[in-house]
Amino acid sequence: MATPYPAATPYTMAPSVNWTSRPMYAPQAPSSPPRRSALSPWSSSRTGPGKEVIDVASLVASHRTVDIQINPIVASRFGAPNLHADVREPIECVSVASTDKDGQIELKEWKGQSEPLTLPMLNTVMVISASFQEPLVVSNPTGVTVGDFVTHLLNWSQSPIPSATLSALPASHQTYIEQHGHSLRAPFHPNSIVGPHISWIDLLFGRTVFKGLKRDGPSTREVIGWDHPACFVVELSKPESSNAGSPMMGMSATPMGVGMPMMMGMGIMTPMGMMMPQMGMGGWM
Repeated sequence: MATPYPAATPYTMAPSVNWTSRPMYAPQAPSSPPRRSALSPWSSSRTGPGKEVIDVASLVASHRTVDIQINPIVASRFGAPNLHADVREPIECVSVASTDKDGQIELKEWKGQSEPLTLPMLNTVMVISASFQEPLVVSNPTGVTVGDFVTHLLNWSQSPIPSATLSALPASHQTYIEQHGHSLRAPFHPNSIVGPHISWIDLLFGRTVFKGLKRDGPSTREVIGWDHPACFVVELSKPESSNAGSPMMGMSATPMGVGMPMMMGMGIMTPMGMMMPQMGMGGWM
């Protein structure tokens, strides 16, 4: 009787392979060139001539709303920024905190002076503080950088107070300077470059350590009258070893803590498109 199934196909062994003569998985040629890692939005290469910079005066006039971000290296995050600075010291002493392989925080040389202070970049920013006697205005037509901000803050703090402004200070301020001003200078602080003259740093009431930059609408409205889009609040604190007091007489209460001195004079128009009181160092910059 004939079988209903076809004859089986003879099994044949596959040819032997010498695995030692070539890799088990031969490398594949890439189908496309490898992609380069994305450039950090805070890279220094994003600043300089030809880059997009918002003109703050035009921004104010247009009433546009722009989401402005602060460079993380100076932004107030978890109580302290990455940038370490003391306004008594030269800019060469500014450093950056980083975490080593053991999880320990160490200070390294600061090399981010050319990084943008904000994104989008602005040609002018205003900086206020509960410790300031007047707002600071920092300008750069190619975009304000972190270096512009830090340099301006240190230079202003260490510059002399005009005699007319000094003589107009409340008696409590003048008494404080007489009693505590020496503590800001060498040899009490070895890195201090503050000269013998009375400077704006003497009116910070011991708050010399940079603690961050932030947007704060209520504080901005309290100080300048409205929530200006390019106005930022700088936070300063006393060094850990400092126990100097702060006079409160002649100060107005604000949400920022210690209030702004009640020394307002006639207003002047600034490049930022707003009216500011003329006072302090010969008017607003």
